[in-house]
Amino acid sequence: MTIAADIAASSDGGYPLQLIHTTTVDVFRTICTTGQLVPQMCDVMEAKLTYFFYGRPAYRPGPVQVNNRNRDKRPVVMLFSKEKIPKCAQIYPCDTGAHRRGMYEPHLADVPFADLDCASVAQAERRIVARYFGSNPEYFYGEPLQKLSPEPASAVARAFHALLRSEREGECDDRLLSIEMIGADAFALHEAASHLVFPDFLQADKDVAAVLEGWSKQGVELVPYRPQGLTSAGRTVEQLFPRVGELQGL
Repeated sequence: MTIAADIAASSDGGYPLQLIHTTTVDVFRTICTTGQLVPQMCDVMEAKLTYFFYGRPAYRPGPVQVNNRNRDKRPVVMLFSKEKIPKCAQIYPCDTGAHRRGMYEPHLADVPFADLDCASVAQAERRIVARYFGSNPEYFYGEPLQKLSPEPASAVARAFHALLRSEREGECDDRLLSIEMIGADAFALHEAASHLVFPDFLQADKDVAAVLEGWSKQGVELVPYRPQGLTSAGRTVEQLFPRVGELQGL
């Protein structure tokens, strides 16, 4: 029995959260040039894909503990409505890259991606939240339910729930608690994005600022932030969590 089977009977939870794609300023400049979010080669799935996390800016573009002054490595967080992007063909209850690297062992040892993929279930991401976290706020802030009712009939689901509740200091970050959604098609950013959270210095970049202004006129809400001068992209993403939560009504 798979995770998909375990969530199938769950409610679809509360209101839908946005899909989040996080990148760095240098990559964002390319997106500004093309106007599109384009799938990139993924070593885990061995295909060109675009990755999102449901509701949470969980991706860390670089190690949290490595500081630098490189402005091009500051994060840009993009929020998208699921209905406005091409269909996500794969939906997983946690980060697939960490699973491939064995970071979720022993709980998910030898569990194939097929047993974790929930894309066959309607509103799978909302059902995962309801089943394992209970509500959007508990999911967003990484607080899984301690007890499930009914208890999972599936050994895979029981193992996944035990993993969510485990203490794994130093082994992985909160991508363990984040629903991963994967697409394979390019799309125009201004047609799908609801918000762009970006470092404020980009407003003084003539080329980027012109693109941002155009997207703003097309309905994308611009949310500049002031980054620390000496920090890491990963730490900055963590600092942006409350702001991204506010943008989603959390």
